[in-house]
Amino acid sequence: MNLEAQKSVDYYDTKEDQFTFVVLNKNSVENFFKTNKDLNFKNTFLKKMILDSLYHQNNNENLHNQNIEDYNFSKNTTEPNQEEFKLSQDVIKAVFYENQEEYFVGALDYFFYFTCLPSEFKYKWTQTSLGHFKFNSTFFSILRDNSSDLDKIIYGDIGNYDENLKIIFQDPLIYNEITPEIAERIKSTILGNEKFLDKRFEQDKLKFLLFLNKTIEQKWRMILIDWN
Repeated sequence: MNLEAQKSVDYYDTKEDQFTFVVLNKNSVENFFKTNKDLNFKNTFLKKMILDSLYHQNNNENLHNQNIEDYNFSKNTTEPNQEEFKLSQDVIKAVFYENQEEYFVGALDYFFYFTCLPSEFKYKWTQTSLGHFKFNSTFFSILRDNSSDLDKIIYGDIGNYDENLKIIFQDPLIYNEITPEIAERIKSTILGNEKFLDKRFEQDKLKFLLFLNKTIEQKWRMILIDWN
């Protein structure tokens, strides 16, 4: 895109807050639901697995060095902090040592993200869905205008709702999934339209394409969350 064309675009150096993304390891999600059939408070085996996996973890230090080469996501997501880690330990303690069933869904969330996040982002498990990724608002707006698939996913005209995930993405979270086929079409839209050559959001475009490529390769699952 030339300089004059760039000037014609209302560019905003902000992130899209309403529509964000969570990525999951595809095989890990399948194994999680295959292994854990009864996701409820009475499942003592599951509770023991959560306790053994997550309680008294060393604050993610052993998980934090799985960076994706050539990609820096520091402007697209927040880093987990000590307060979030402490909250995770308090929730798990309440479930397993104080027998408080109302905290079980929270503990299950932690276990799901610990188990199912891609290895590169596993250290973010204490954030659960709040470890989501945001992309430049101008880039995202142009993408919505030029990708009917993405717009239909946002409005729910295309609905990819894995029944298994409903226990994880509960109300008030609104979610939908970008399938490999849709990811392929969105990728073609980005690569085939000169509007996406704008240097000002190039880094966000490249990161978004990474998410799409991992989805197309069926390594990751790409979940869109509507926070409205």
